[in-house]
Amino acid sequence: WPGACWYTDILAPYLAASGGKLYAANLQPNDPIAIEVVEAYRQKLRARPRLYGDVEITAFGATSGPMAPTGSADLVLTARNVHNWMAAGIVDKAFTDAFTALKPGGVFGVVEHRGSPGGVQDPTAADGPARSTPIRATPRTTRSGSGPFLPSAAPRPGGNRPIRPSTAAPMRPSARATA
Repeated sequence: WPGACWYTDILAPYLAASGGKLYAANLQPNDPIAIEVVEAYRQKLRARPRLYGDVEITAFGATSGPMAPTGSADLVLTARNVHNWMAAGIVDKAFTDAFTALKPGGVFGVVEHRGSPGGVQDPTAADGPARSTPIRATPRTTRSGSGPFLPSAAPRPGGNRPIRPSTAAPMRPSARATA
C-alpha cells in the first residue's frame, strides 16, 4: 500500500530511468477513503510522468486479484504494512501474493515497526506493531513447492535461508553518509 508515496518517490524514478517497472499494490477501492487515497496517488503520478514513468497501480485487499503478474518482480517491498494486514486479517494473503509475484531468486523486503520482544503476539496486532518472531516463523512454500519458505527469506541459489532482522543500532545523524 503506497500510502504517501515515500518509497514510490525513490523507486519509480530509478525504475523509469533504468527500464524497470513499478507495480504499486494500492488499497482495494471499496470505500470512499480508499478511493480517495488511490486517486490522490494516481494524480501524483500523472503530475510528473517523466519522473515516475509507467507505474502500474494494482489493488490489494481481502478480495483482490494478484498484486503483480506471477513471477514478474525482482523485488517486492512493503513498508509498515504488516500490522495493518494483521488487523485486517489478510497477512497470509499479502505474503502469498508477494511470493507469487516474485521471480525465482527475487527478494521480499519487509520494513516494519518492531514490537516489544517477548510476550505473545496479538494476531490482529491490536496491541501495536508486529513482533519480528511471528513474521519470521510464518511458514511459506515457494511457487515451485520446493519447501518451507520464511517471509523474511529470499530464495537463493543453493536453497532458502532465513534473513535475520537487523539488530544494528540506529545511525546518528552525524554518522550518515552525505552525497
